Amino acid sequence: MVGIVIVAHSRTLAEGVAEVARAMGVGKAVVEPAGGDTDGGLGTSIVAVERAVEAASDGDAGVLLLADVGSSVLTAEMVVEDAREGTVVLADAPLVEGVDRGGVAGRRGRGPRRRARRGRVGPRAPQAGLTSRAGAGPGPGERAESGSAAP
Repeated sequence: MVGIVIVAHSRTLAEGVAEVARAMGVGKAVVEPAGGDTDGGLGTSIVAVERAVEAASDGDAGVLLLADVGSSVLTAEMVVEDAREGTVVLADAPLVEGVDRGGVAGRRGRGPRRRARRGRVGPRAPQAGLTSRAGAGPGPGERAESGSAAP
């Protein structure tokens, strides 16, 4: 079964999302939080993420990472780069919704790449922590530019 790791700047946030995921019945997937820095403060820790990946891993099934923003994404990308090809995947998905949708895919026996796609659109593109919203229309509080059509 593919595992899920929540990478967040706050230990409390990561643990809370993992708790919600378990309550929503993510299935048999192991959901591990990896939040905060090594001293328990706000930040990210590659060591914490690697430990969570190890705890969530079920043999060769793989692990799906979901990250909040900024350095959490960068930290998760480093873990993906260091992992054996295809065994750890960073999803381009919001935390709670991504965990739920990734869990549904996991219940159907899908690997981490397919689970990442179920989370939203697939593996996150490395862009200094920013993801493309191409074709997504304006975000909350944004206005469509004149001459562009929002879907």
